[in-house]
Formats: sequence, C-alpha cells, structure tokens
Amino acid sequence: MSEDHKKNLQSRLRDIANTLRGKMGADEFRDYILGFIFYKYLSERMNLFADEILQNDGLTFDQIDENTAEGQAMLTAIQEESIGRLGYFLKPTELFHKLAEKGARMESNFQSIRLFKIPKPSLAEQTKIADFLTALDRKIETVATQITETQTFKRGLLQQMFV
Repeated sequence: MSEDHKKNLQSRLRDIANTLRGKMGADEFRDYILGFIFYKYLSERMNLFADEILQNDGLTFDQIDENTAEGQAMLTAIQEESIGRLGYFLKPTELFHKLAEKGARMESNFQSIRLFKIPKPSLAEQTKIADFLTALDRKIETVATQITETQTFKRGLLQQMFV
C-alpha cells in the first residue's frame, strides 16, 4: 500500500469517526469504541463456545429460548461450563449481534448507544480474561521464535547438504 493511499485511508477513517462521535470528545469516544470491540470479541467467543457445546443437540446458542424451563436449564449448564473454561458468560440476548440488531431497529446514532446496557464481567473475570490474553500473546511469541529458529536450522542443513 502506497504512502498516499495510507494517508487517504487514515483521513477517511478519521472523518468517519468524527461523524460517529458527534459532540462527544475523542477520548470518551475511544473508550466507548474500545469497549465495544472488546465486548464484540467476548460475545463472538461466547457464541462459538456455546454453539460447540450444543452441536450434538442440533441447536445453536441463538435458538435457546430464555423464557422456558428447558432453555433456562440449558443456559445454566452452558453458564457453568463457560465460566469454568472462558471465565465469563453472556446470555444469547446479551450477545453483541443482538445489541447491534436492537440498535438497527432503533435507527440509532452514537448518542443513543449510551442508552444500551452492556453487561460487564466482574473484575475477577476481567483479570482472568486479561491473564489469558497475555498468556496467549506469550505463546504466539514463543511459536514465532520457534518458527524462525526452525527456518534458520533448515537453511543450515540445506547448506551442509550442498557443500
């Protein structure tokens, strides 16, 4: 990507962000956006995890009816498993895409997003998530180092073979 193309893209993204934030300050807008990005990540991870659990039942997480006894029983079981493995739990109605659908029906602008209640994990759950992501970053760095070392080793072996 050329430097001019990057600058043009950055300028357009900044204009879009300014339009979205309206009268809200840039710092406050950043906090909202980062929160939404993190919430979307947690939501998608929860949805995939629950869908995997429900695969044998032929259901998806979105199909669970939270208003029935059977749905509540399923949610309780998924919640226990989710808290044990992921460290948090979201109901199907609390998933990011459900929030987005609700926002689309309201034909909302960014100011109306402030009205949405976003369930936040407890501090202990947030700490567990942060610890997990930190450990994941370390693992990725370790694997990247191993790949580099393996490639160097491979080049050395190939050089020895053809000398």
